[in-house]
Formats: sequence, C-alpha cells, structure tokens
Amino acid sequence: MKRRVNVWNEIDKISIFLYLLMVIMGWVNIYAAVYNEEYKDIFDLSQRYGKQFIWILAAIIMAIFVVIIDNRFYLFFASFVYALLIFLLMLVLVIGKEVNGARSWFEFGPVNLQPSEFAKFATSLALANFLNNHYQELRKAKVIITAVALILLPALLIAMQPDMGTTIIFFSFLIVLFREGMSMYIFVSGLLMLVLFLLTLLINNLYIEAALIILAFLLIWVVTKKLKFSMSGLGIFIFISGLLFVLNYYFIKSLGNELIIILSLISSIVIFRNVSCCKISAPDAPRTADAEPVDTTKPRTIDRSQLTKSVELKSVSVYKMDSNMVKLAGKNFLNEADDPLVIEVIVTERIDPTPRASSPAIVLNGQNLINTRIHLVGNGDRLIAFLPDRKLIKDKNSVAVVWLGNETLTLSNHPLTFKATDIVAVANPVKSASGLEKNRRLIQISESVGPARVKTSEV
Repeated sequence: MKRRVNVWNEIDKISIFLYLLMVIMGWVNIYAAVYNEEYKDIFDLSQRYGKQFIWILAAIIMAIFVVIIDNRFYLFFASFVYALLIFLLMLVLVIGKEVNGARSWFEFGPVNLQPSEFAKFATSLALANFLNNHYQELRKAKVIITAVALILLPALLIAMQPDMGTTIIFFSFLIVLFREGMSMYIFVSGLLMLVLFLLTLLINNLYIEAALIILAFLLIWVVTKKLKFSMSGLGIFIFISGLLFVLNYYFIKSLGNELIIILSLISSIVIFRNVSCCKISAPDAPRTADAEPVDTTKPRTIDRSQLTKSVELKSVSVYKMDSNMVKLAGKNFLNEADDPLVIEVIVTERIDPTPRASSPAIVLNGQNLINTRIHLVGNGDRLIAFLPDRKLIKDKNSVAVVWLGNETLTLSNHPLTFKATDIVAVANPVKSASGLEKNRRLIQISESVGPARVKTSEV
C-alpha cells in the first residue's frame, strides 16, 4: 500500500525535532550515569550507552517505515496484533522470567523481551481502529464499555505481573476517549475515583468518609437551592451517627466506624423522607404571568394527572422584550440582562395553575429556566420564560417542558428544535391581543410543520 502524497510535507517537523532532542538527551544521561574511564567511547557496544545507540537507530528506522506505510495497513492488522499481545501477556504470567519481583519478561538467550511494552502500541492501534469504526458514537454505553474494556484488559494482565508503573500508563488512554467525545461526567468521575483511591493510601478512611458526606450535603444544597432542606438532612445524620457512636462505645462495642456511618446514612434517609412527607406546609404555587381572581367560596382542586404524564408542545416562539414583558421580568432581571429575550411555549393541554408543591418550567438545551411563568391568556396553555442574553441561544437548540420535582414522568417526549440561524430581524412592534407585541416574534416552531420547517410570521 503506497501513498500518492509527499509524506515529508505531512510530517509535523517540530514534533520530530523535539522527539530527537529528548532521545539524544536521554542517551547522554545514560552515558553520564554509567561512565567508565576504560570505555570512554559513547559508541562502545559493550557498554549500556553503546547498546542504547543501537536501539535509537532501530527506533528511527522503524519510525521511517511507520510513516511511509499507508495507515490502512495498521488498521487492518490492529485486531490481530492486539490479540497476539493479549496472548503474550497471559503467557508471560506462566512461563515468564521474574525480575525484581515482577514476572514480565521472556528470556531468549542473551535477549530479554517485555511484552507489556509492545502492548502499549497494540492497545493504541486497537483503540484507534475501534474509534474509527464508531466515530461520534462515544456517548453510547455499549461503545464506551467496549472502548474501556480494550484499555483495561491489558492493564489488568500487566497489574497481575505485577508492574504497576506500566499499568498506570494505560489509564492515559482514557484521555483519548474524552478527547473523542466521551461525556465529561464519566471522565471526571473516573479521575475522582482515582484521587479517592490514592487518598485512601495516605489518609485515615474515617476522615475521607466524613469529607465525602459533607460534600454530598453541599452538593444537595447547590442542586436544590434549599439551605434549610440540606441542613435538616445533615442535622438528622449527625444526631443519628453521634447516637450510634455513643451506644457502640459504651454498650455494643462491636461496630466499626464504616458500619456506623452506613447505618447512619440509611437511617437518616428513612427518617428524613418520612418527616418530609408528613410535614404540613403551604405548597409552592406555580408562578403566573397574569393575576387571576380566585373564588374563595369553592374549594380548590388539583389536577394531579398533569404530574404523571409528559408535557407535549404545540409550538415554541422567541420574542424580543416588549413593555408587558419588561414589567413581568422585573428591574433586577433587566439590570443583569444584556440582550434579553422571551421564550413562549404553547402546550397541548391547559396548565392547571392551582397551588401545589411543583411548578412547570421550560427546558432549554437541558437547562431548566427557573423564571418560567404560566401565561394566563386564551386557553391557559402558554408558558413564558426570560433569557438574560441572546448568547444563550446556541447553534442548535432543543425546547421541552417539565414539572419541577416530577422530571422523570413529565419531561416532554418530543421536544421542538431550532437553529440560531433561524432567528431573524424584526420590524417595529405592534400590539396584539395576547399581550405580546406584533412583529417582535423572532422565530416560531410548530409541531405541525416539524422542527425542520420554521415560521417567522407575525403573531
């Protein structure tokens, strides 16, 4: 397989120069470290630095062949080379030579061969071949599991030798997966687990467990935005764990610290859940954009069916702010906004505005817009939300609706999508019956025309 292009023009010459510089520096360091007055010649093949020169020449020759051979050659043999090296890694555990407590060498007379070194480039080839065949699919669980298995299989076999230094190098391949599109959450979770493992070797486990519990409650506070809720849970946990520690110290005397913490967590979850369910408090009413008179002579009824099914969309519109929306958004919002926009969503069923412990929210690109309000005009099937900056509109956008606290059941199954390029300039506004101003609509997407077709007409 020959290339029909000038290979020299495609080479990263700076990288080649840096590589050769590091090789020469390493060679000189070996010469300085084992220098012998009787063998001053750096090219003396009876000394380590002379043998290193042979390896340098061999590496350069191999590098030349690697560059001039078509890359399809490597992809074709990638699976075979990977399978061969896996076999050698298993074989070396049985018949390998033990050096410094690690059974990781094959001995062929005066020559020793370490298959774990060759396993590095074999894994690189296999992973490159796999990702090449599954491009842009690295967010699927099956693809991620397969890619990680290609990395972990040789790593585990090398760890059994044991050669932990080489094993750690294989985990650098996870950076490749992240670079190719693996979710940042998976990558960061892996790093955190590695850090946690290293901390367990350096710090008392009890301190680590306490720190993790505190971080968990801080995370709950950040996600829920409810300090009292988080502190109540933390208080219950501290009380139960303290009680268990005292009982174990004076009476039981057989529970370990880890078991006490586990029992405390389980008990806290059960107690806190029951207290939260039984607590009587005024429900949080859904925010409405227009005041509606309430008939206090009739008891309010809540349509609970809306919290058990997905909210589907008829249309989505994006507006510039008009005078009515400015009043609703408030001064604080406008002071922080640079180029504010209004998103209006019309859903397939009327939204029940009766107070309850949940409120509907527009979801833009996976983010809940917490300033969503029910727009009580027409059939009461409209939601509006405010964006502080037009920059929040991405190249590709997805809009859905959800009832907060019931996300799993109520999130729209068929969100509507639009592109930033679909948004158009508008003429001078004209008042319309709905309270929004005519000709301020920048874009409208309807379920009937599908996400691919976009209306940019007036209200």
